[in-house]
Amino acid sequence: MQLQLNRNATLGIGLSLITGTGFILLSFLMGKENAFLLLNIDLGPTSDFLFYIWANAGDGFIWIPAFALTLMYKKKFIPFLIATIVFSTIITQSSKQVFFKAENRPTAVITNASLIHKVPGIEIHTTNSFPSGHTATAFSLFLFCCFISTKKWVVPVGFAYALLGGYARIYVAQHFPIDVGAGILVAYCSILLSWVIHIHYFNK
Repeated sequence: MQLQLNRNATLGIGLSLITGTGFILLSFLMGKENAFLLLNIDLGPTSDFLFYIWANAGDGFIWIPAFALTLMYKKKFIPFLIATIVFSTIITQSSKQVFFKAENRPTAVITNASLIHKVPGIEIHTTNSFPSGHTATAFSLFLFCCFISTKKWVVPVGFAYALLGGYARIYVAQHFPIDVGAGILVAYCSILLSWVIHIHYFNK
């Protein structure tokens, strides 16, 4: 079966795989704690404010405006969007709650709390670290847009949105880099599974 990918989809997949693999390799080479401490650096109050906001870029509520806009302008891709949401949620939550339930978050693993940069106002979680659900959502939305649009600005703007959303989860001390890398790979798997279903059953 041909996947019928446009240029944006091919670029989006390539960028996602490189980025996700990069986070995971960094974690294996340095150790996940050291990789986290390398990226969880204090960049000042302006960055704290920006990443405080951006840390929620991958919140599940982002699917609401995505659904509304798809319904208005790209109605035929609604089944594709729904499948993406379903697969992303199932893979992420089954990993967090079943397969990797014992994986704790940075503040529960790194005993020296003074090494961790925390952003004021962020409620720090301690459990269900792997993978990052916010990253999976942000990259799933990015890839979804790449698959349904051929506009050139979609790839750079969407990738910046997703990458900053993933990095923000490290910056605000919610996730290790390996969690973010895994979240990106969850998005990749979710979007491909959903696309196969879409072109097989709905793209008539």
